[in-house]
Amino acid sequence: MTTVINLLGAPGAGKTIAAMDLCSMLRKDYVHAELISEAAKDHIYDGTESSEIDQLAIFAEQYKRVKRLNGKVKFIISDSPLFLSGFYAQKYGYHSGFSKYSIQVANEFKNLNFLIHRQHRYDPNGRSQTEEESNAIHVELKDYMYLHNVDYIPVIASADARGVTGCDIVYATLKREGLLT
Repeated sequence: MTTVINLLGAPGAGKTIAAMDLCSMLRKDYVHAELISEAAKDHIYDGTESSEIDQLAIFAEQYKRVKRLNGKVKFIISDSPLFLSGFYAQKYGYHSGFSKYSIQVANEFKNLNFLIHRQHRYDPNGRSQTEEESNAIHVELKDYMYLHNVDYIPVIASADARGVTGCDIVYATLKREGLLT
């Protein structure tokens, strides 16, 4: 059975780097894992503001990416989980029912969620939020997850790139939970 490893966090938390590192580490251990990229980032690089991104379209694209791999690999690693579209949809005033729907659809898959807390310097490249906005999103995301009963494992990685990374913590959790055999 495929497990979707969802890396959550505010913009700049280190989700993408952790996802890439984790996928690489798993594949080096001969574990069949695939990384699905963040569809919203395509729009950001095209110059679209976060509040203008069509979360329904992002959700559909992310769903298609997960669905295509489900049952074909051991792990799908996502730095843009399906229910994150529901979070941003709610934040930017979309229909309130979409938020619950995104969680319902995400729960069709076996998920393991990790919430990454940024402790390193904020990098604004490829983002439309300021550091202050990113910090606020982290708090809002934690509240959203609590409100919608989405379980997650908190990840507080070292602020120093030479220290323990988000990838290290996720990998250790997979081993501890017996998901790596």
